Amino acid sequence: MRNFGSFYNQFIKENKLDVKFQNLKVLYINNPKDSIWMHKIWIYYYSILDELYCSRDFLVISQYDLSCNVFNIKALDKNRDDLKIEHRGFKIYDEMLKTSFLKSMNIYDKIAVLLNHFEDLNMLERYVFFYGKNSIFKKSKILNKNPNNKYLLELNEMQKKFDTKTDLFKMKNYRNKLTHNYFVIHNDCNINTIKHPYAKSRNLVTRQNKFSHIIYNDLLKYTIKSLKLNIKAIAITLDFINNKKRIDIKNFNQNKVFVAKCGDNLD
Repeated sequence: MRNFGSFYNQFIKENKLDVKFQNLKVLYINNPKDSIWMHKIWIYYYSILDELYCSRDFLVISQYDLSCNVFNIKALDKNRDDLKIEHRGFKIYDEMLKTSFLKSMNIYDKIAVLLNHFEDLNMLERYVFFYGKNSIFKKSKILNKNPNNKYLLELNEMQKKFDTKTDLFKMKNYRNKLTHNYFVIHNDCNINTIKHPYAKSRNLVTRQNKFSHIIYNDLLKYTIKSLKLNIKAIAITLDFINNKKRIDIKNFNQNKVFVAKCGDNLD
């Protein structure tokens, strides 16, 4: 059995999922109000990093065979023969992959929440979203406050792709079905030709439920794609924060710069 550490590092390298962010630097004044603001930015930023690392680790583990371990987690798998369809059943590694996908897709809204607090937009958190009709770029004045800001414009262009007929549009809909509805992972097959087990003249997958069915390799592909986009979006957000002076102080003391360090340490 291949050493997990070696597998982990190689998987990260081959799929270009290594994290090499610059540090987050937030300039602040030593007063209670601003310290509270700085602390909130710190909390939200590290929450994003935690979600990213967790999503990435679940992805790697889902691709690693642990069958030789003393505790064989594959024993948790359950067949689904009663469904009478091409169905992978309950597989613990599939659940890890689904968890990875969901956590990755959650990161976009977390970025929007971070921007909401950094820019003091005062939007209620439950109404802050990265993409969709309620996107922070549509429902707030963040773009007006920062005219022609190249970082925000790049994030805005990114969120628009979730509403166009692209892979991101599919990923958004798969995420919604996985979160709020049922979600079936199939083996490699043409899911559009699967017949309903109790109505052979009907296809199982229809226009109404097409985002509730997915081929395993497609889910893997979209999870990796989302994580890559996460890394890009976080890097752009860091550039926006680090290149914007919240408080204009000449010759400020270095003790007034809060530095949040991040990055991979895979050794």
